[in-house]
Amino acid sequence: MFKMMEQRFETPRPKPRRAYNPNRFNALDSGIVFAIILVMFYGVSFAVSKLFGTQLRALYQYDVYAYMIVSLLVSQLTVFLVAAVYSLVRKTNPFCGGGYVAKVDGVQILMSFILIMGIMMTLYHSHLQFGADAEKILGEGFTPDNNLSPFSGIFALIYIAISVLCPAIFEEMLFRGIIMRGLEQLGSVAAIVLSSVAFALMHGNFSQLILQFFGGLAIASVVTLTGNFLLGSLMHGFNNLFAIFYGILIQNLDESFVGGYLQAATDASLILIGVAFLTISGIYFIKLAFEKQKRELQGKPLVGKFDDVRFYEEVENGETKLVPHYVKPETVGFGEDDERLFKIEGKYRKINKKAPIAASYIVFGAGILLAIILIFI
Repeated sequence: MFKMMEQRFETPRPKPRRAYNPNRFNALDSGIVFAIILVMFYGVSFAVSKLFGTQLRALYQYDVYAYMIVSLLVSQLTVFLVAAVYSLVRKTNPFCGGGYVAKVDGVQILMSFILIMGIMMTLYHSHLQFGADAEKILGEGFTPDNNLSPFSGIFALIYIAISVLCPAIFEEMLFRGIIMRGLEQLGSVAAIVLSSVAFALMHGNFSQLILQFFGGLAIASVVTLTGNFLLGSLMHGFNNLFAIFYGILIQNLDESFVGGYLQAATDASLILIGVAFLTISGIYFIKLAFEKQKRELQGKPLVGKFDDVRFYEEVENGETKLVPHYVKPETVGFGEDDERLFKIEGKYRKINKKAPIAASYIVFGAGILLAIILIFI
């Protein structure tokens, strides 16, 4: 398997010319978007409760799964609208743009699944215990009533499907597509860590902090290393699916003597398997990182010959040239002149500039502070 990985980095074969958006977000964009989504969550929740409170309470009494579907759809559509509108304003593609693409690579997909499963298996018990401890200290958390209808089975399946698919697309679009990529102005490590902190805090409760932070770290690291947006979406969706079915397994274990021992054995087995999965996937991605760095030092293409290479047009001093997507154009600082033009959304435009560092830290820090405050509200 590792020999297969070493053979990936070869001179890419010529591909048909296709349009590609090289434009990028900056660090200030990240802070602004994070603050906007927090305010929108609070504002939309307040507006929906005021306008449709009676209908929502009736729906909750009829079927808790139907209520959860509506609640989830409202939050996910809010995420999508913020990400989509901001991307249009900044003329940047959060999916395949700024050096990233969505491509199918069987080995990378397999190793990404193994990595996120390792995170879940190793930390799930700590995640549950941390959530329980937080509820004891800060007050009991919300436990849904068991309001079920004749259609609860259908509603439950719809809820699971939405829980897996929507966050895998919309939340990745926002957090890895905009926030993480904008923070790359501060360096890859800062982008990975800070976007993962924002991702964990966005969920608005202590019970999800551990898994969301370390899961976010894993997803952000893989997407940054591979430049493959699809991997982040698949990891996110699989993470949510695993959490749902493992949660069902835990709930169905009896509180009896046998059930207690079975739960302990399950937890221990998952941790051991999780450590093995983390080791296997860690070796793969570390080796891939070294191979990538080696290729960069040698000035060779960072993709394999079978990869789908996209090209963008760059115009400098009246000369037009085609540049492969994995070569990210250098961006100039705020207030600096840049005569280059790039074909973005069918027109030749200037690329977005870097943001002032101080302003970026202030805005992003304010967003983090707001997220922490909202957890306690």
